[in-house]
Amino acid sequence: QPWIELLLKYKSGPKRIEDLDKDDLGGFSIDEIKIFKEFVKKGLFKGDFPLYMHQYNMLRKALAGENCVITSGTGSGKTESFLMPLFAYLLKDLSKYISTPSSVNSNGPHTKGLGYKKGVLINDSVDGKLSDSVLQRNNETRPNAIKAIIVYPMNALVEDQMTRLRQSLDSDNIRKYCKKNLNGHRIFFGRYNSSAPVSGNLCTIGDDGQTIRNQSKWNQLEKELKSIQNNYDQILSYLESEPKITALKKEEIVSNFQRLDGAEMRSRFDMQQTPPDLLITNFSMLSIMLMRSLEQKMLEQ
Repeated sequence: QPWIELLLKYKSGPKRIEDLDKDDLGGFSIDEIKIFKEFVKKGLFKGDFPLYMHQYNMLRKALAGENCVITSGTGSGKTESFLMPLFAYLLKDLSKYISTPSSVNSNGPHTKGLGYKKGVLINDSVDGKLSDSVLQRNNETRPNAIKAIIVYPMNALVEDQMTRLRQSLDSDNIRKYCKKNLNGHRIFFGRYNSSAPVSGNLCTIGDDGQTIRNQSKWNQLEKELKSIQNNYDQILSYLESEPKITALKKEEIVSNFQRLDGAEMRSRFDMQQTPPDLLITNFSMLSIMLMRSLEQKMLEQ
């Protein structure tokens, strides 16, 4: 027998996304408000309906500088409640730099013909670093720094959040908008936990005591990134062969898979060198990061 759960109808607020103005987004210019409304309607919010009252209040109060906690039931849009003011803040900062172009380097350790000798630079420390030929964010004038951290108690919740963030920050519609309206700039986000490829250092100490490139670590990184790319290519091929699946459903399915040429950071090494605007992690990983020298620079930025 079917089980039926009745859900409360949450109170609607006074405005839709397109109705928001300077009274709702305090301290934002007309252009910044326009960018925010256009951006969130491409991914985070779809449809012509009013915000829930708790979403509307969260947006206003968070942007007014208040510390906010959102507590509401299933299906009430809690994720949108905290992402809206966060996106508004990040877009306001990003809009300062759109006069200069930006782009993502689609080449990486997974790209054929780019081996560890070209891909890894030996620096003063034993850590090593990615060269510009494979670095994801190698063409930016905007400062690379963590501006917000989303922390979850377990990896399962992180994975669910990544799907929502891909829909909101790295979908095809968002990519087109960033290219046309933001001069190629985008909000970068990265998952930094045990699933993020890969742990360790790009350089190591050789038998003679000299710093050398860590070929085995490069090979591990290359293998994992190629697997991610292959998974995405396979699901894309499958969806193209299924005309009965709606475009909306295809977008939902695709968001479960990482893409290596967009706003989602593809490796730990990329994030250590060019920290994402938005870092997603869990409590245990964050505590480890705070104690290790490897992540010290990215947290300081």
